[in-house]
Amino acid sequence: FLLSLPPSSFFRWIVLFNMLFEGEIVGAMWAVVSTVVSYSIGPFLALSFLLFVVLRLCLRYGYWIPIGKGNWIRRWYAPVNSSDDALLQLQENLCRVCVDAVGSELDVPMFTAKTVDEFRSAVQNKVIMEVYSSKHKRVICFHSLFWTKLNVDLGIVMVVREVQKQNWRKKVVGWNTMLLFADWFALRFRVSQMGTSPTAYRSVALHMRSSIYPNLYDDSVSPKKWHYKIANELLTNHRVDMGVSSLATFNPETFCVKNAYSTAGGGIFQLKHDTDLAASKNYIANQFIHNALSGDNDAMLCIGELNFYEVVYQRMGYVPLLTGFVRYLLFFLMLTFHAFISPLQWWHGPFGLYMLGMTKKIIVKSDAALIPGPKIIVCNHFSFVDVFFILCAIPKARFVAKEDLVTEVPSPGRAFMKRVWDEAGFIWVNRSGDATIRTRISAALKQGDTVVVFCEGTTRRQGPPNFMKRGVLDIAKECNVPVVTIALRYATPSGMDRADRIDHCLVDLFFIKQRCGLILGDAISVEEDIENIRTIVSGLWEELGDYVNPPRIVDPAFLSVLNPAIMEQPTSSSS
Repeated sequence: FLLSLPPSSFFRWIVLFNMLFEGEIVGAMWAVVSTVVSYSIGPFLALSFLLFVVLRLCLRYGYWIPIGKGNWIRRWYAPVNSSDDALLQLQENLCRVCVDAVGSELDVPMFTAKTVDEFRSAVQNKVIMEVYSSKHKRVICFHSLFWTKLNVDLGIVMVVREVQKQNWRKKVVGWNTMLLFADWFALRFRVSQMGTSPTAYRSVALHMRSSIYPNLYDDSVSPKKWHYKIANELLTNHRVDMGVSSLATFNPETFCVKNAYSTAGGGIFQLKHDTDLAASKNYIANQFIHNALSGDNDAMLCIGELNFYEVVYQRMGYVPLLTGFVRYLLFFLMLTFHAFISPLQWWHGPFGLYMLGMTKKIIVKSDAALIPGPKIIVCNHFSFVDVFFILCAIPKARFVAKEDLVTEVPSPGRAFMKRVWDEAGFIWVNRSGDATIRTRISAALKQGDTVVVFCEGTTRRQGPPNFMKRGVLDIAKECNVPVVTIALRYATPSGMDRADRIDHCLVDLFFIKQRCGLILGDAISVEEDIENIRTIVSGLWEELGDYVNPPRIVDPAFLSVLNPAIMEQPTSSSS
């Protein structure tokens, strides 16, 4: 707008300013530049502003706009002033998509309204976006959000079965939400979403990881008072809009809504029970939500703040990924240095954990694991990250690993990772039967090496150790070496399950900020029963809980903003 002004008005002051402080030459240069800029960029900006106004009006008052590939979008912003025919057509489109997506109409007012006036009342605080496909000759998806006096709730998104694999869910939610910046000329606003899968979290967290609560990937984020105010507003005054049961109660520690989808007034009951909600590929998010939700009808309420500048940054192609890419590159440069130049340097373990965004704490209850000399270390096992963590405390440790670990790596990187592990002195075991494994472990111990054995024989996502195998005690007895117990614990369920791929695990861990703890225990007698050893390791794992998962204490001042009728009494359990 400023550039479109004639030079005699706006730019004249720039010229005078520069002539005063910089001299006549600079002032003359500004006069030339300002004239060129004014008559070239100015009309372009003016035209762009005009197009923006036209587009905004179309996206606010229900006009179809082409978006390519035979698809059109239409957006309704609180369409209470639209004609009766337009509203009836809108309701018909929504109901058709709903029936196709879940098999029946949801028990919420905008679907069940019997008259135009009832429907008009149901959509008075909603923004609805439809997507029409020329190929299918009908509306194929819609997203309906609503606003309260404190925030925007991302509401309901539905996609017909034919195109549910085409990513329309993410697209339409993103478009409809981002356009609110233009509707309100706001730089930020707060949003919420409720659900039983990581889909709800990702919808809210796309551009605001630092402010969303509960936070699946950063355990240092704590709730603020405004998080509780929004939760109170939603569950006190907008249960019908959310489709939440009248029996639902709110847990202020975990932000879980208990009985949210029970049949007593829960309009989203059918959506929960008739539809397979989109499952996340990120096993950490799935496990986190599974732990937080105590029942089939429970849901998690995610609340955060959407920032315009962050949205613009996230829309800049691959630019937001540069930080993660640099960390990824440095991580593999460290592995390359280890594999081809100098293996098992003291800094490899700490550097690997730092690149993975982990804050570590090592507790030494006994120095038995640090005393030079051969020994066997028994430890619980979650993922490949355990190796880096143990190397922080015992830099020259060797690890017993399954031989087929190499096959879990994508084929282009198998040879490289095999060299990395070989240079680290891994002792490979064939789990289908290996007659030489005891001999090879004994040879390593006779050389004075420290050998780490994960006696569970597999990884797990979280929790204390499971069943352990006793072969390690027999080897220690034969070689007359001590057995030392240690334990690991992570703040999030970031271990690997049998179905998880190691490359997906590595990529996911680059997006997590979490605490992790390692505790070094005592040496134990080789005459001990393996079950007793599992109990000892479990006890060490429990001791790490206060650091890794400290109890979440809710500030009483925050609880004061909650309506007692919606609140579930907090417990001492951590979130």
